[in-house]
Amino acid sequence: MKTFEMTGSPKPLFETKEDFVNFMESMGFTHTGLNKETNLLITNELKSTSGKMKKAFKYNIEIKSYKQIFKEIK
Repeated sequence: MKTFEMTGSPKPLFETKEDFVNFMESMGFTHTGLNKETNLLITNELKSTSGKMKKAFKYNIEIKSYKQIFKEIK
């Protein structure tokens, strides 16, 4: 199962986080909270020092930007 969590804003690519979640789910991903089983954290700022980013590093979760994901999936 491909799972993801997000931090920051998906704008301007998507108007709302809900729009982005719907897009990701249509591509076979499941939106989860951030935990050890999460595959991917998506952020608008790869250099962020937020709590979610720190947790992703701790759990060795892949981190990508909204722009990277959009380009890869489209």
